[in-house]
Order: sequence, then C-alpha cells, then structure tokens
Amino acid sequence: MKAKFTAGPWKSHPASSVVGSLVSYGDISKGENICAVMPQRDKSVCEANAALISAAPELYEALQACLKRLYAIPTFSEDRAAIALAESALKKAVPE
Repeated sequence: MKAKFTAGPWKSHPASSVVGSLVSYGDISKGENICAVMPQRDKSVCEANAALISAAPELYEALQACLKRLYAIPTFSEDRAAIALAESALKKAVPE
C-alpha cells in the first residue's frame, strides 16, 4: 500500500487560543501546515493531540517496518492478532 500523505517529519507548534496548535511539514510562516488542532478545555489535551498527529509519519513507517519483519518469521496465533491490528491501522491511514 502506497501512502499519499505529505512526507515527514511533521512538527507540532503551539498557536493561538482560537486555533490551538498547528502541525506543519515545514515553515509555518509560509503556510506549510498539515492541520490545525482546535483548542480543548484543557490546553494539554490539544497539545497532546497535536503531538500524536505530528508523529504520524514516523509511526506509519515504524509499523510498516515491524510488519515487514513479522512477515519474514514464523508466527504464532498471538502474533496473528497483532499483525491483523497493525494491518488494519495501516489500511485506515491509506484510504483507497
């Protein structure tokens, strides 16, 4: 499966009380933004959401690497459940 999202790294930036936080792939002053994370009642929730979003490209790559390794070795039934969960997460990240 080929991902079509903007290549990482992405960075999380605190923004205003209106926008919350920004996730960017480059220079935010040039509008190189991925998304705005709207503020929550608790500022730390907004920052945590932005941090998770900004980690998405690396998480995606890491999960692909783990699956590649798991496909190369004999697996047990417990492994198959984890593999299915990982495959499902990657499919969710790459819409058809």
